[in-house]
Amino acid sequence: MKDASSDRYGQFGGRYVAEVLWGHFDHVEQAFAVAQADPAFREERDRWMARIGRPTPLVFLERLTTHYGGGQIWVKRDDLLDGQSYCATSAVSQALLAKHGGYKGVFCETATGVFGVALASAATALG
Repeated sequence: MKDASSDRYGQFGGRYVAEVLWGHFDHVEQAFAVAQADPAFREERDRWMARIGRPTPLVFLERLTTHYGGGQIWVKRDDLLDGQSYCATSAVSQALLAKHGGYKGVFCETATGVFGVALASAATALG
């Protein structure tokens, strides 16, 4: 059994998944580390992220910063993306990782269906 205190989020952090899945999460984490080290993977990811509108711009809110008189206030303009911003970003990332790792398919849990549609679209687009 993995000790949560040895995970990267400290004594009270860690993984909030069933222990039976930990090995699978370790495998994905290792596969991602290998993919990130591959320049071809990073280039393909960057091309796909640009196609879905990533990265979105950061905008400095000068008047709000002045009003509250403290640290600078910035917003990330994810409202400029189509639909659920995290869905497309996560779906493309997962589909690319599956493609890079030689997996034949992907799956997800989706309560509303939005993420399922995004993942199916990304997986189809990536072959």
